[in-house]
Formats: sequence, structure tokens, C-alpha cells
Amino acid sequence: MQNTEAENFIHVAVAIIQNKSGQVLISRRAADVHQANCWEYPGGKVQPGESVLDALVREIKEELGLAVTLATPIMRVPYKYSDETSVLLDVWRVEVFTGRPVGREGQPIQWCNVSNLENLPFPKANTIITAMLQLPPIYGITPSKRLDPASFVPKLDAALKNGLELLQIRQPEMSQSELESFTGQVLERCAKFKTRVLVNTDPDHALQMGAHGVHMNSGILMQLPDNKLDKRLLVAASCHDKEELSKADKIGVDFVVLSPVLKTKSHPNANTLGWTKFGQLVSECNLPVFALGGMSHETIKEAKLAGAVGVAMLSGIWG
Repeated sequence: MQNTEAENFIHVAVAIIQNKSGQVLISRRAADVHQANCWEYPGGKVQPGESVLDALVREIKEELGLAVTLATPIMRVPYKYSDETSVLLDVWRVEVFTGRPVGREGQPIQWCNVSNLENLPFPKANTIITAMLQLPPIYGITPSKRLDPASFVPKLDAALKNGLELLQIRQPEMSQSELESFTGQVLERCAKFKTRVLVNTDPDHALQMGAHGVHMNSGILMQLPDNKLDKRLLVAASCHDKEELSKADKIGVDFVVLSPVLKTKSHPNANTLGWTKFGQLVSECNLPVFALGGMSHETIKEAKLAGAVGVAMLSGIWG
């Protein structure tokens, strides 16, 4: 990807570097620069004619003494500060590197637990990156067919014990009262594991039920006004094309699910995106994206290589 952005943007290559414990490497900005003394994800400016990857490799070597051998793009974040400074953050996940990090320019560095990132001062443009890092690699979705709560609870308990951190309740065939009762049961069980629960409904209904968030289908998404959402909830949306992704970005959802990527047993004749088209759409989107459609634990790595934060799964979660 060449540096072809408008000249009034400062184009920055940003590296997400994690150790074996999942901690993220961050560094502190100097006292005499823009956004002074804030912590940040390492990286630096893309020079004219330089690819983003080349800039990333160069900057990480210069700043930290690390040799990056494999990195994949995650998202692009444009941001305009009140002082008219505009940045375009090209965020890449460093998959493989060698060396031990050292602040070669005198900057303090540290490995930070993902759960603690929100407690540190970061430039505002970094907010979406921090939000992306809070998302797990698997987004579980309840089976689409009408559930019997009594038979589903043991499957839910097993998934929670196996580490499920994010769950969408999708039960279009349930009545409103049935959905509210079922959501209450799920929330109670998930609370023990600190698993966040989103309900596939409209935002007001999800808030009323006490859910952690709402997941909107593309129909609800496209009907919403363009003003920013009430962010008392974690907000997600289902998308299938560039137009829907653009709408989700405009209203400020926290993350999206893009589908269908691969063929599934339930929809063998559906037109799928495939990884190439999926990766292209993700590269043009400024939001964290989960891949849906034919996903499993085995496709997580491929999804991340295509720029996704992880995969959304139905049957792969419940057995």
C-alpha cells in the first residue's frame, strides 16, 4: 500500500505488538511533541513513496530495536484533532518479530495488559485501536433456530468454561416476553465469567433488558439516522457490503460482523465474499471486523491475516 493520502493528513504506520502473555507493547510520547506525555502504540510517519509496511519495519527497528518479519493490516483510522491536526493511522498487527524491545530514542516503554489500556492516557485517535484490542478472537452467536432454554443452558455453560468472552443472543422466532426471559437467564450465567452479552434487537430494547450491548441486523442499521449512537451500550452491526460498512462507520458502532465469507451447510448456495473480497472490504473499513460464514477455530488465523479481529461462530461454538 503506497502513501497516496492527501497531504494535509499525517500518515502514520502503527504497530500492535503483543508478547506470549497477550500484553501489548506501548511507548510514551515526549513532553515537547503533539499529544505530549501520552502513551501510544509504537510506529511513525510514512515517508513519501514509502509503503506502509516498509515504514512500519523501519520505525520499529529505529524506535525499539525489533526486526519485524511478518505483519498484517488491521484497520485505518482517520482522525482530526481540534487544533486542525489530522492523522491517518494505518494499524498493523506484528505477527512475528525478533529481538528484545528497548526505547532507543529514550522513550519509556512497557508491556501492558489489554484490560488496563483504558486506564492510561492515549491520544484520542487511538481510542478505536484500544477498543479493538478489547475484543476477543471469537464472537459466539446462539443457534438461529428457536431454542429450548433448558437444553441450551448446558451448552452455554460449557462454552463459558472454555473461555467464551462475547456472545450474541439471536432468536428472531421468540416473542418479546420469551426473549426477555431468555436474556435474563443468559446474563445471569454469563456474569460469573464476565462474558459480555449483546442482543440482536433494537438499541432501546437491549438497554431495557439490561444487556451489555446490542447487535443490529443490516435492516435496522440502514434505517437509523446518521447522528452518532447513544453509547451506553456496546454496539455491533451485521454488514454484507461496502455501503453497510460505511453506514456502520458513520454512526459510530463499536464493531461489525461481515458475511458471508465462506459457504456453510445451512446456506450452501449463498454468494460468498471469499477471503480476497473480505480482506479488501476490511482494508477500507475503519471499524473492528469479525468474519462470519463457515468459520471455526481453525479459520481464526486466516481471518486475522485478512484484517479481521476474529471470527463469529454459531455451530462451531455449541457442538
